[in-house]
Amino acid sequence: KGDLDAATANLLGNALQKEPGNADANFYMAKVKRKRSEYTQAIELMKKAIDHAPRRPEFHYELGNIYMDARKGNEALDEWKAALALEPKYADVLEALGKNALERNKAKDAIAFYDKALEADPARTRIWAAIGEAQAQAAQWQKAIEAYLKALGAEPGFKEVYPKLAAAYVEKKKLAEAITWYRKAVQADPADAMSWYQLGFVLKDKDQDKEAISAFEEFLKLNEDPKMKKEVNEIIFDLKQGDR
Repeated sequence: KGDLDAATANLLGNALQKEPGNADANFYMAKVKRKRSEYTQAIELMKKAIDHAPRRPEFHYELGNIYMDARKGNEALDEWKAALALEPKYADVLEALGKNALERNKAKDAIAFYDKALEADPARTRIWAAIGEAQAQAAQWQKAIEAYLKALGAEPGFKEVYPKLAAAYVEKKKLAEAITWYRKAVQADPADAMSWYQLGFVLKDKDQDKEAISAFEEFLKLNEDPKMKKEVNEIIFDLKQGDR
């Protein structure tokens, strides 16, 4: 794969020597540089591509991605907005803006962008999981549950959603449903320590002490944090003593 990347870079370099203003060659060479984390060079190449083809929305989108990788968030947002001005239904950009808003704890903005991305490309059903996260961030637990279920309706094996859905059910005091989804989470990924941990607490709250102890013991096999180990060992001791 490294040899292939080097060969691609050589071909693009030759093309740029012959035609420095070749917008596509600059674009693809920028992708190569981005993959190598050579962000300064990637940015310069993308700027050259845009200079020669300013109305290509995919160029602005890629430059935004490079800026984001380079931790230049404001510049990234400017480029993504430039891409949207050229192509208002550019699903990749709308999804990227939704993710960025979610990371900045702007749940309302994230949901709006994700909704537009789904409208532009209804096949992107995984966006329902991101909408669920945004609704959870806004403490809209029922809406989060509905979004997570839509994601799972489209992709039942989307295991990353299982613990998030379980947590939303906990917030709605629907502990039986939470147990179901935490169990699915640990069945799908037995090394998911935090799902074992949360399952233990929900089982404890449902007075299923034996099952809670078992879940907490699975957590202890996976967890390395001394403080959490101490906490869980104390909980197990109390449960075994019947001291709740």
